[in-house]
Amino acid sequence: MYLIKRRFNSEVTLIDTGGKVTFQTQPWQKRHGKENGETVVANYLLSKGVSRVDWLFLTHQDTDHVGNFPVVTKLIKVEKILVPSGMEKRSSFKKRLMLSANNNDDVIPVSTKKIRQVGQFKILHPFEEGQGSNEDSITVTAAVNGVNVIISGDLDKNGELKICKKHPDLRADILKTGHHAVRHLQPPNMSSNCARSLLLYQREKIIDMGILMMKH
Repeated sequence: MYLIKRRFNSEVTLIDTGGKVTFQTQPWQKRHGKENGETVVANYLLSKGVSRVDWLFLTHQDTDHVGNFPVVTKLIKVEKILVPSGMEKRSSFKKRLMLSANNNDDVIPVSTKKIRQVGQFKILHPFEEGQGSNEDSITVTAAVNGVNVIISGDLDKNGELKICKKHPDLRADILKTGHHAVRHLQPPNMSSNCARSLLLYQREKIIDMGILMMKH
């Protein structure tokens, strides 16, 4: 989960909400306390003075990225929800949306064919409609306080290569990759310096942290 906000919270962006992957349990094994999204995510945002999120990116449908979404929206006002184009049609997302404080009018399907910029973020991926799976992950880049940031959900290696081909001069000071990581890239097979640059940043600058917060 990544929180990026401008000075005085004039524009607040949240990328994914986190969520706990649960397995089938017996009734006696279930916990009856508050949900993780309420006790951790929403309370953290409130402690930082964030009571409104302008842009909530749900990069793809995996529970560990979006599972806390319904609970968070009940405590934090979310203006717009951006999902990879096609994910809004999935039953799993529709169920979560019904449990949230938002509705269909707040959801914006994202692909580079339709939208290229959201607030301070340039959309790099997906290129077209998909299913909201890892390979459809929303990937964005922005300059925050003079620092170039790329956040890529759980985009796979093929998606990373396609971004580099479309944006050969793409650079990042901070690169957040998914669990697949950019180590899969093969720079010698590419005609650009993009992959070489990103591989360099893998060694020096890649982050995979709970919350990234920058004031701008």
